[in-house]
Amino acid sequence: MKPLEFCILLFVIISCQEQNHGLREVVKSDTLYAYDVNNILRLKGPIVNSMKNGKFDAFDSLGNIHSNANYVNDTLSGYYKEYYPSGIVKSDAYYVNGLPYGEELVFYDGYQDSMAVQIEGKWFIAPYATNLKEYNYRDLRGKIMYQRSYDEKGDLISKRGRIFLAQFFNKITLHPNEPFEQAWLIPAPSRTKQIDVEQHFVIYGPNTKDTVYIHPDSLVTRWNDSLSDIGTYKYEAVAYLIENGNTELDTSTFIVEIKNY
Repeated sequence: MKPLEFCILLFVIISCQEQNHGLREVVKSDTLYAYDVNNILRLKGPIVNSMKNGKFDAFDSLGNIHSNANYVNDTLSGYYKEYYPSGIVKSDAYYVNGLPYGEELVFYDGYQDSMAVQIEGKWFIAPYATNLKEYNYRDLRGKIMYQRSYDEKGDLISKRGRIFLAQFFNKITLHPNEPFEQAWLIPAPSRTKQIDVEQHFVIYGPNTKDTVYIHPDSLVTRWNDSLSDIGTYKYEAVAYLIENGNTELDTSTFIVEIKNY
């Protein structure tokens, strides 16, 4: 691995820390180990074909776990988790092709609750995460679509954006009686303590009015229909977002063209 690539890796994984230029790299059995000037392990993960592939663990200067990251061919891909020095989870995120995508949960530090766990005859205190500090939802470009911030009591202090409906097809062309499908990306946030969201949408067509309910664990909602007469038909889909008792609407339209080829 080139020195420049390694520095970039540390900057990504150990954000919020100063870069440490005194790291010593050791590769054993296709595993990279990186140590600082005090011989403290700061980074560990598998190398396949000279590239980062798999789970990498990063540590702070005291040897405490700082983050877990997953890589595919040197690119962040999959779940990413950061920790406070206390061991409490600081944030949970997910990456696709090097960019954050979907939900990011950021928590406050502190012991809101805990439980005793026995491991190999020894007892440990396992803390639960505290109240949610921030909720972000990003699109595939890494852009935040929806954001909510909370104080330590769990009360909302700021918000921007909203979860909106994004359809896959603006126009569909096909034969008479040929079934067609439309799909929408309608993110459904995790049911955390502070976020309670329900979504459904109603599709208005030439001879139809269908209500489609969104599964809370699915990002993609599908709907299908068929038309027998040649012509051009306009459909409208109205999404209903109900967040903590408040309702917002989002509307999209698409065209279905039925013709003989």
